[in-house]
Amino acid sequence: MEIQTPLTTAKGGSKRAVITKGGEEYLWKTTAQTRTPWIPSNLTDPDSNILDFCFHPTPEIRDFIGAVEAEALAIVTRDTKTYLGVALSEDETRFKFMSSLKSSARGAANFKTRGRFGHLRFWNAEGEPLKDPTVFAADARYQIVIKISSLWVSEKGSFGLSFDLQHLQIYQDQCPFKA
Repeated sequence: MEIQTPLTTAKGGSKRAVITKGGEEYLWKTTAQTRTPWIPSNLTDPDSNILDFCFHPTPEIRDFIGAVEAEALAIVTRDTKTYLGVALSEDETRFKFMSSLKSSARGAANFKTRGRFGHLRFWNAEGEPLKDPTVFAADARYQIVIKISSLWVSEKGSFGLSFDLQHLQIYQDQCPFKA
């Protein structure tokens, strides 16, 4: 994994640093199906092209995201001045890191990612392209391809990784009305 030097965003304040793997986009796909505990909350906003997705972290997702976050944290810890703008101890750096493996207020584990309409591709269970869906069901199963796109740094100094959803394959149970 390579993390570029962070640049201030156009709006100022926060910073982003592009992440690559061997000089290429850093993509990863699941082999196991997962579910989503809830539909994207911003799906009802007609002006937004960004959807925040949460998926139940399968052991595969948990292991991969944990390893990627640990690798990024090690890189940042070696040179906090470059990445965070201030020299910090290892403990201080670890404290400021925000994982994408989360727990809801009710204790449900989830993996947070986001997708952008226009960039996100949807597929059915047979691997055929789908139009952009308007409903995401908690009872459907999904496989995902994510891009580990950037290291983000907030104005207050917390930081984490951006995982951008690139492809979403949707497995739905057969309609009970079809014979």
